[in-house]
Amino acid sequence: MADGAAVIGSSKQIKLELLGIALKSYDWVTNHIELFEAGECDLSLNTLISVASKHLVAIENWHLNCMSVDASDLEWSEIFRDAIPSIYKWIGRWRDAATEAASLGLGGYISCKYWKQNIELPEVITKARKWFALAEQLVKKLPLPRKSIIKGHTFISAVAKCRRFWPRYRCLSIVGWVHKWSLLLAKWAHTRAYFNKCEFDAHYLTLAEAQDALTRLEKQQTAFRAIMLKKRTCAHCGTTGPLSQRSFAYCGGCRDSGVARVDWSRYCSEACQRAHWVAGHKDECPCAH
Repeated sequence: MADGAAVIGSSKQIKLELLGIALKSYDWVTNHIELFEAGECDLSLNTLISVASKHLVAIENWHLNCMSVDASDLEWSEIFRDAIPSIYKWIGRWRDAATEAASLGLGGYISCKYWKQNIELPEVITKARKWFALAEQLVKKLPLPRKSIIKGHTFISAVAKCRRFWPRYRCLSIVGWVHKWSLLLAKWAHTRAYFNKCEFDAHYLTLAEAQDALTRLEKQQTAFRAIMLKKRTCAHCGTTGPLSQRSFAYCGGCRDSGVARVDWSRYCSEACQRAHWVAGHKDECPCAH
């Protein structure tokens, strides 16, 4: 009897310990979901995914192995049961974010705060991208009906209306997508002749106008990216910073009215700045004259 009681006591103690670990894990995950949503999470995407996955294991471990619980623990059992699918979805969302960041030339090391402020797209833009991608596939097989072309125009209007919520890092890309979508709509509407001239002129650019606008934008994007690349390239060693770093620190002496901002010498470290000065920048820098 004594041995049986000892086993039962030991089993209860293990369950209590597992519950304590699961509770801490649950609190950590729910807290960081709130921080992520508010744009206040300083962890990197990779760290958030890794740590949240470990906490999910702790929650699942208690839920799966401690099904026979006291009445007082039933409430937590139900809470964990409902929370596990939601946590899986959040981890999947963070993995998608890390994958998208990598496709943009960034790594999962960027902070969640940086992601929310500079990269994450508003839902209306994500929906528009998916709709136009699907429409491009469908139009290869069958012509789009009139109502679909009107829906595409509605998506473009919705994206334009949420401009103040566009992430800073992707503004140029979004403008490019809008121009491309406008060109597609102009092609589809023009090809099918669904609209009379007044309707067409009121809602759509002509093919030539849409193509010209897209071409101009592509040139602007190329020039802008060249400028940003120069700003995060060391003038001495040629090291290029990651896309998440908008620019390197510049030489204070180059900050002269006669020198364009893009031409200021920039450095990845103080050592490179000193070496570049000795190597000849002291003869070029405006502050030396």
